[in-house]
Amino acid sequence: MPFPWVPAGNRQAGGVFLSVFLLMAALLSAPAVMADPASSAAAQKTHTPFSSVSLPANTRVNGILVSEISGLAWDPHEQALHAVSDSGHLFRFRLKLEGGTLRAVVAASAVVLQHADGTLGKPADFDAEGLTLRRVPGVNTQQVELLVATEGRPRVWRVNLDGKVLESLELPPGLAEAKNYQARNTMLEAVAVHPVHGLLVAPERPLRGEDPQQGHCIHALDRHWNIEALDPHDARLKAMEVMESGHLLVLERSGSGKRLVNALRLADLDTCKVRTPCVAKTLLHIDREGGAENYEGMAYLGRGLVLLASDNGGKKGTDTVFLLVDLSEHSPHFSNK
Repeated sequence: MPFPWVPAGNRQAGGVFLSVFLLMAALLSAPAVMADPASSAAAQKTHTPFSSVSLPANTRVNGILVSEISGLAWDPHEQALHAVSDSGHLFRFRLKLEGGTLRAVVAASAVVLQHADGTLGKPADFDAEGLTLRRVPGVNTQQVELLVATEGRPRVWRVNLDGKVLESLELPPGLAEAKNYQARNTMLEAVAVHPVHGLLVAPERPLRGEDPQQGHCIHALDRHWNIEALDPHDARLKAMEVMESGHLLVLERSGSGKRLVNALRLADLDTCKVRTPCVAKTLLHIDREGGAENYEGMAYLGRGLVLLASDNGGKKGTDTVFLLVDLSEHSPHFSNK
């Protein structure tokens, strides 16, 4: 099915949308080979900016249903995609790419998120929404751990690759209290690590008492930034990633039911002013009549390749869709090296 989209520079707030319709079905029938996303993106580009793969709704790995994906994180060293779900599961996938086009997503493993003592706790403990990967110094090498943001009980957990919680991280002031959020399902939604500002977290919607006209609020431990929202009254921040340039890429969604609008937007935190929302540039805008996927997970693979994953809501017969978007030709802020 075609996707209307708007590349950088063609969309201004309140302006006119330039829609380019791209057929994707033919991309999904070619044979798949394992490839490094970085080297694939550097190859001669004969693919379209979009390619997608759907995992059937009954896909299972280690007996766990692949469903309700809400957060993604990419490990470039292991060439592995990590994912968390609303139901408290941690997945590991392998990607198959060909010339920068997504050909297959293979579920490799799955574990249940649990406390260090092996207990599962209450469902709200691991209602996972955001995910990022962090490298920490080890004895002889750097070790990998995952940071998982949850709602219901707003937390950021340090988690090892086996799904065991290592500790709960300190949150910025006011974000650890559920009463400060508008609703249970609009709590902590996104987490990232910035090379200068450290841990970044963001709620899905503004906190109680905050002005929606100020856009999305990105929190560090010692400060915060407001960045423009595509639609201040309706846009929800679903995920965020830090680019090589230090700019922040955010996934926004608005609408409901049969009309979901997804957008990828880029902001430079260093240019944000105290009382004025930071300008966010729209790089991609997906708006389909009759509905669109409920994209919630986002991972930056490097070299301008961004992977999105849909949350199927646990509905029977609803597949999980992975959409790969190549933004390298539409913004100078993505490294081509």
